[in-house]
Amino acid sequence: ALQMKYRTMLKYGPNRGAVSAYGARIAKANWDDAMFLNAISWWTVDDADAAHRNVDQAYDWAVRADELTDHKDAQIMDTLARCLWEQGKRDKAIALQRKAVEHASEQMKDSIQSTLDQYLTEAAQG
Repeated sequence: ALQMKYRTMLKYGPNRGAVSAYGARIAKANWDDAMFLNAISWWTVDDADAAHRNVDQAYDWAVRADELTDHKDAQIMDTLARCLWEQGKRDKAIALQRKAVEHASEQMKDSIQSTLDQYLTEAAQG
């Protein structure tokens, strides 16, 4: 329920400050839940319709999720790489996405590789 409310607020919340404050509150309450943190981080950086994105906040959540999983969860690395990409840290994003591909399960490998290919293409285009 907390996650769905946050996701709805990203699109329709009254303002970015209110969304960030709610996000901070639910992240703090779930600070040791890597999957929870990954989900709210991913929605923040991946949803093109999100009107109230706070990429730096999403980055902090993804860093914590990555720490909780000992930097071995490809899905979380993928989210963290997206945060870096959205922050304009393209080289770091690409390096981390490469690691995500290495750690990906067979089911996830194609999707994560596709994202890496997209980053490489966009970086080459400037």
